[in-house]
Amino acid sequence: MARPAITGPRLDRETRAERLAYVTAHILLALFDAGATGRDMVQWTKEPRLLPTCPLGKFRGVPWSEVEAGFLGWMLRQPTMEEDLKWNAQREITRRQKGAGL
Repeated sequence: MARPAITGPRLDRETRAERLAYVTAHILLALFDAGATGRDMVQWTKEPRLLPTCPLGKFRGVPWSEVEAGFLGWMLRQPTMEEDLKWNAQREITRRQKGAGL
């Protein structure tokens, strides 16, 4: 299949780069204003992605708190499951255990 033609105005590289730099700078300023440090931000890059919803199967887009326990366990047992996804599943299991006083 041929690549579809892009219609409408196109931004040149410089304009796109300027907009990206502008947005990035304001995000960084907001993070610094909220008390984050450069070291905090570097540490965040070493941590798993915190996902607000499950991205898989019949639970795609569903908050972790609503994902069935069996599905969370299944995720942990999959040898090829992305580590970030396993981390989020384990995080939800741990949250439920703490809530149940276990």
